[in-house]
Amino acid sequence: MPGQAGPSAPQRQIATERAMLEGALDTLGNDLVLRRDEARHASYIFLLDEWGEVHPLPHTLYVALVRDEATAPDFAGKTLRLAEWYVRIEGEEPESVVNETYCLIAFDAKGRADLSKTPSVHPHRPDSPAAPKQAALPTAAERERIRAQLFPAGAKCSGQ
Repeated sequence: MPGQAGPSAPQRQIATERAMLEGALDTLGNDLVLRRDEARHASYIFLLDEWGEVHPLPHTLYVALVRDEATAPDFAGKTLRLAEWYVRIEGEEPESVVNETYCLIAFDAKGRADLSKTPSVHPHRPDSPAAPKQAALPTAAERERIRAQLFPAGAKCSGQ
């Protein structure tokens, strides 16, 4: 229709990226899986709260949180530890832990991820609040809770 402008370039780019992301997520299927590669590995993300509880974080929610497209009201006003475990996949099941990464993530009063308020254990983020290096690490019990979620009783688990 004459006189009506179509979507702006940034709107088209966002729509394209959203379609690509939704297609990729449909392909993955499992909400806990960040990605799978040819070597059959997957990343799993968990939030660790102040009581030592382990909360699996679906990848779709994690992406939406860091893009400021979703909220997690249960975590409003809190700073939690984020655990990412990279595991080798055998068949369709986790087989062994390849790597573990830990960091902190702050949530504002509405439950939005607030990266500007997230404490950093790394000196390369001088504008962020500082945190001691061990602040993001899990306790032995929390680590076992993560392991139990990935490797249920009776499941084969090799590695770390």
